[in-house]
Amino acid sequence: MKPLTDFSSLRDAFQDGSIFSSNVAELQKSIAILTESRITNDNIRHIAGVMSDTLHNLLIQHILDEQEKRNKKAQFWFMVLAIGGLIAAIIQVLVALLA
Repeated sequence: MKPLTDFSSLRDAFQDGSIFSSNVAELQKSIAILTESRITNDNIRHIAGVMSDTLHNLLIQHILDEQEKRNKKAQFWFMVLAIGGLIAAIIQVLVALLA
């Protein structure tokens, strides 16, 4: 993706689809570009609103993806602890039966 410097480069990124593979920093820069842009043409002003909504949705998706990675890691460790507790309980039952 070419560097985003102004509204027209951001619009080009939307048109060629490269904005959808951007990282969080690039998305935040894109939002800053939209915030700082002075669009006086009423015919294209609505495009900035749609771009802004799309950028926010992409940022939220990045946040949710990161949260899902953390949840999977935590779920793995909780399963390890649960299996460890089950094994300990089985050992205790066996020791009680054999004693």
